[in-house]
Amino acid sequence: MEDDDLQLVRKCCSLAFRAHDSDAHFVKDNSVGSQPIFAFQGSRSVDHWFYGDQFSKSKPYPTYFPSLKALGSGDSGILNLALLQRFDQILLDSQSRLPNEADRTRKKKIVFTGLSNGGAAAILATIWLLETHRRDPKPDVLCITFGAPLVGDKIVGHAIRREGWSSCFRNFVFPRDPIPRIHFCPRDEIAGDLPSVLLSRVAVNPGGSTPRTLSSASETNQFSEKLFDVVFSSAFSIASYDSCVLRSSAGGGCLLAAVNGLVKLSPYRPFGIFYFCCSEGEVVKVENHEAVTQILFHSLLLEGSSSGSNGYQTYDIKKIVPLDNLQTIPLSANDKDDDVNSGPNILDLDMDARLNLIAAGDMEQARKKNLATVNGYKHDINACLSKLQTYCTNCDDGIGYYDAFKLQQHKADFEANVTRLELVGHWEEVRELVKGFELPDSFETNREWVDLGTRIRVLVEPIDIANFYRHDKNEETNLYKADSRARPNYYRYPENWLRHMRGLVPEADPLWGKEWNLDSCFWARVENMCIGIKKKGFDSEKGTVLEFEKEVEKWLTEGALSERELKRPTFHKWWGMLPEEHKNNSRIRDRMVDEARPANPTVPN
Repeated sequence: MEDDDLQLVRKCCSLAFRAHDSDAHFVKDNSVGSQPIFAFQGSRSVDHWFYGDQFSKSKPYPTYFPSLKALGSGDSGILNLALLQRFDQILLDSQSRLPNEADRTRKKKIVFTGLSNGGAAAILATIWLLETHRRDPKPDVLCITFGAPLVGDKIVGHAIRREGWSSCFRNFVFPRDPIPRIHFCPRDEIAGDLPSVLLSRVAVNPGGSTPRTLSSASETNQFSEKLFDVVFSSAFSIASYDSCVLRSSAGGGCLLAAVNGLVKLSPYRPFGIFYFCCSEGEVVKVENHEAVTQILFHSLLLEGSSSGSNGYQTYDIKKIVPLDNLQTIPLSANDKDDDVNSGPNILDLDMDARLNLIAAGDMEQARKKNLATVNGYKHDINACLSKLQTYCTNCDDGIGYYDAFKLQQHKADFEANVTRLELVGHWEEVRELVKGFELPDSFETNREWVDLGTRIRVLVEPIDIANFYRHDKNEETNLYKADSRARPNYYRYPENWLRHMRGLVPEADPLWGKEWNLDSCFWARVENMCIGIKKKGFDSEKGTVLEFEKEVEKWLTEGALSERELKRPTFHKWWGMLPEEHKNNSRIRDRMVDEARPANPTVPN
C-alpha cells in the first residue's frame, strides 16, 4: 500500500469515528487530494442491526440493487434487512444530500467510509452508486470500512465479484473484534448482550467530537464472555460448514449439507478485500473470500489482538503482508522468514486453519480448471450449431424446421435430433457448473459465452419445443412456457445472461441484434393457444391472442421474424382456429391474406 493510500486510510478512519455519533447521516470531507469522502453515521440501536427473522434476511431492493442475484438461475441474494432499511432511510430522508452529492462529484474519485454499522452503510452506498451508473464507465469509487459487519450472503458476494467490483471494497478488521462476525449469530442468542456492546463501541468526549481511546483493559471488557462465546460458536459453525464444502471432494460435503437442514446457519459471507490488523502494526491482506471466512473464525483465537473498535483509530499500519498462493502455505510455522508463510504466522494459524486456506486455494484453482474444460467444449458446440443451422436452412423452402422436426419423416430429422442431444449434453454440463458456483464468478458476463448461449437458445429451443409437443409431453408436465417447469433450465440461463448484459451496453451494441429479439418460446406460444382454443374456445384465449399478434407485428417490423414463418403449417393451423370476425380485424390480417400455402401443407397434430 502506497503512502498516499495509507494517508487516505488514516483520514477515512478519523472521519469514520467523527461521523459515528454525528447528528447527520454522513459527514463529507474534501481535504485529501480534493477527492470527496463520505463518512457514514453509526447506530447503537439494535433494530439497526437485527430486524425481522433470526438472521434479519431480506431480498435486495431491485430498484437499488438489481444485480445482486445469480443471473442464470435468477436466485436473489440476501441482504441484512435492518441494514437495508437504514440505508433506504438515508437515501429517502429529505435532509440527506447523498444522491445529489454523489452524482455531482461522480467525475472525481469518491470514497465511502464508516465505522461498525456506519461501515455497512458505506458498503451499501458503494454498491448503490455502482448500480446507479451501470451503463456508464465504471465509477471511480472506493469503500474503506473499519470493523463493519457482513451485509450480504454468498450470492451477493458472487454478484460483486461477477461485476468486477470486489476491489472497490477494503475492510479493516481486528482479529478479535466481534462486530465483523456479529451477523454470524442468531438474533435471540445475543439480543440481551448486544445493547451494552453497542453502547461501548466508541467513547466520545463530552465536549468535542474527537473519540478518546480506551485502555486495553477496558477494551477487553467491552463485550461479555457470553456474547463472545456466541460469536465464537457461530463463527466456528460457519467456518466448519464452509470448510466441509471446500473439502467436499473427500466426501464430507454431503453430511454437513444435511446437517445444515437441521441447524440454521447464518447466510452472511464476506466479499471484497480484507485487512486483518494484527499486533505490532502488521496487517495481513486477504482477497480470497473463502479464505476470509476461515480467518474470521480462526483469528478469534489470536492472543494480544485488540477486540474493540477504538483500536482502529490508534492503530499504526507498518507492514502489509498479502496472503497469496494459498495452495503453497506450509502446514507448520517453523519457517518464520518464509514470505509465503509470514501471513499465517502473523495470524498464528494452526494446522487446521492452514489446511482450510489451502482448500480455499484449491477451490479457486478448480474453478479455473473447470473453465478450461468448458472452453474446450466450444469447438464441439459450434460444430453442432453448424449442423443444426444447415438443417434449418434446408427446411426453409418447405414447411420449416419446426414442423419438419415435429413430423420426423426424414433421415435429416433423426440426425438433427441426435445433434440436438449431443449439444444439450455439453450445455447442461456447463449450466450445472454455473449453478454450483464451480466456474469463475465472471463467467456469466463473459461476452463470448453469452453470445454462444444465446445462439443455442435461439436456434435449438424451437427444436426442443417441437420434440416436446411431438411426444405430447404437455399432458405430463403441463404446457411449455417461458416460466414453466417444462422449460429446461439450460435455456433460462443464457436468456437471463443476455437480459443482464443488455442492461450494461448501449442499444448499438451487437448484443442488441434484432435476430435475438424474437421470443425463443414463439412456437410453444402458438401450440398453447391452439390447445387452449380447442379445449375452451376462442374467448378463453382472446387476450393472449391479441397480445401475441401485437408482438408478431413488432417482430415482423424490426426484422426479428420472417414473414415466411407465417406460412408454416402450425402457424396456419392456429390462424385457422380463429373466428372470422377476429381475423378480419386482426393487426396481422394483411400479412396472412392470400399467403401461399407451403409445398407440404401437412400440419403436425
